[in-house]
Amino acid sequence: MLTAADIITLQKGYKLIHSFPIFLLTQTLTGVYIQVLKSKESLTAAE
Repeated sequence: MLTAADIITLQKGYKLIHSFPIFLLTQTLTGVYIQVLKSKESLTAAE
């Protein structure tokens, strides 16, 4: 999982046009991952 620091480092190595989709993909995956964790927590709490 990339962190903000990794993304900034990537932007120095890549052109912005290449790193921006990577940034969006990372944000999307992180958001989905957090939602999955939250839903698992709520399911566990409900039991």
